[in-house]
Amino acid sequence: MRRTLCLAAYDVRDPKRLQMMLHTVKDFACGGQKSAFECWLSTSEKSELLQRAHSVMADEDAFLLMRLSIKQTVYTLGIANPARDESFLYLG
Repeated sequence: MRRTLCLAAYDVRDPKRLQMMLHTVKDFACGGQKSAFECWLSTSEKSELLQRAHSVMADEDAFLLMRLSIKQTVYTLGIANPARDESFLYLG
């Protein structure tokens, strides 16, 4: 099964829906924090995540699922540590 690296991010206004969205996204996440998470997803997992996220959301909420390229240059800001080994993918 082939998986692609994606970024799942959300902005949910209601605290109850916020907790539901957090648990939904964490079911698929391999790392992340607050409201942005990295997810390795197959086609069927991506569809399931989108369907589950949609069922939690209201009109005032937002959800983003974006495919990431593992070949792109990694930029760090502030106190973040840059990757030391180009042959590995680091997820924080």
